[in-house]
Amino acid sequence: MPRPMQTGFPPLVRFLLRNGALGAAAGIAVAGGMIATDAASIGTLFATTSAPYIAGALFFGMFAFTFASLAMATGVIFAVMALM
Repeated sequence: MPRPMQTGFPPLVRFLLRNGALGAAAGIAVAGGMIATDAASIGTLFATTSAPYIAGALFFGMFAFTFASLAMATGVIFAVMALM
């Protein structure tokens, strides 16, 4: 008898994707907060640069990547700890 076709990702992959997405959202929120509050004159720097879109994409992208990586690593660590 043929096995039914599996749809979607395996549970562990979904777990990592969910953690990564939440981490990226947190990183974008933190980066936006830094620009909005002009922390360390970041907002002023974006306002005076000649290429604000490129700088913004790099700034938001790096925060999203960093926070997503940290959230995924934290999720893996806690998942392993739960198995012990």
